[in-house]
Amino acid sequence: MEPSSSPKTTIDIASLVFCCLATTLSDLNFALIAPFFPIVALAHGLTSTGIGVIFAAQPLSVMIGALCAPLVLERVGAFVTLRSSILAQALFTLAMASVDRLAAGWLPFLIACTALRVLQGLACGFTETAAASLAMRSVSTQHIATAVGVVSASRGLGVVSGPPLGGVTFDSLGFAAPFALAALLMFILGCTMLVVVPLATHAPAPNATSNPPTWDLLRVSAVLVALVAMWSVHSSITFLAPTLQPFLTAPPFSLSPSAIGLVFMFCTIAFALMAALAGVISSIIGHAYQMMLGLLLIAAGYVFVGPAPWVIPFVGTSMGVTVTALVLAAMGGGLAMVPATPLMISGSQAEGFSARQSMDGVAALATLAGSFGGVSGSLFGGCFAEVFDFPTAASLFAIIPLLVAPLLFPFRKGARRQTPVLC
Repeated sequence: MEPSSSPKTTIDIASLVFCCLATTLSDLNFALIAPFFPIVALAHGLTSTGIGVIFAAQPLSVMIGALCAPLVLERVGAFVTLRSSILAQALFTLAMASVDRLAAGWLPFLIACTALRVLQGLACGFTETAAASLAMRSVSTQHIATAVGVVSASRGLGVVSGPPLGGVTFDSLGFAAPFALAALLMFILGCTMLVVVPLATHAPAPNATSNPPTWDLLRVSAVLVALVAMWSVHSSITFLAPTLQPFLTAPPFSLSPSAIGLVFMFCTIAFALMAALAGVISSIIGHAYQMMLGLLLIAAGYVFVGPAPWVIPFVGTSMGVTVTALVLAAMGGGLAMVPATPLMISGSQAEGFSARQSMDGVAALATLAGSFGGVSGSLFGGCFAEVFDFPTAASLFAIIPLLVAPLLFPFRKGARRQTPVLC
């Protein structure tokens, strides 16, 4: 028995490492511009709404890529799709490095940035969906939920890791440096995938029958609620992209892009810690309870990040309060994001769907929810910044996770059980 178990472990590790690296770099690439891009865009004459459009262009196109991805996965396979899409992202990201010099005037700059972010988003949609599908196919049926949870955590880790890297490289080397570095990392990963092919990709399809339509999974209530929760978590992350940097560069903080990147670094550590502990916590309190707790922490963080005008008399404005609130929200994101996909899979199985048949659909819907959250958060942030000051906008946005959290309450009993063996 030992000879057969060892290769299986190797296959799992190789596949999951590629999936995690691809999703981390893909979402890092999306969030990379948060600390510095608004400054550059304002210098080119763009308004806050225009900046929000650029930030929203990529996640909006990710949604389109995610919807098309299952058809491609059935024809060429998850690994080939993942490898091709990560190399495409490297190419489009490298092109983004030249926009600041080649696009003179606000309109050419807006068009060029939006077009490149759309292309990046399409490739990102294929990357995220292929990674989730490959992760599910690379492990035994008992560990499908765990594998997808790890990949989901990697996505969030990329989102919160991008700003520190972007801020430091922009401050040190200029506008082109963050994009060139991200493109290089993705190119190295893509070339490595050309050489190292996990044996799991050569395995036959786990089920000979065709996959059910992706939209059929939306008939499952647990899937719908988990998708709404994922949307709210991703919205809370991307809401900060067009809003936090102007708030922290203005008095009384007056932080540099590098310092803002370090603030995001604290959030990265908090998110990674909670994501790593999410599986243990979920086994104790259940998927639904953990997601509710995470959403409530996000809401609390957004109330205190400004802080909200009605909180200022009790707390006051300080860098310590702001950083603590951001860390609290990041911890909530790590807690709420990881159990969402396992809840979707177990809920689908309870309604008669085979996890092996529906894995591409679950992967596509999870990518779609995260991408829609990215669109919503960026647009909300850009529009709110035009009407309200940051403390007011953040406290109003806190209403969203507060409204979503009670939706998970009906699933608390089933969530307390261990994730079932999926077949």
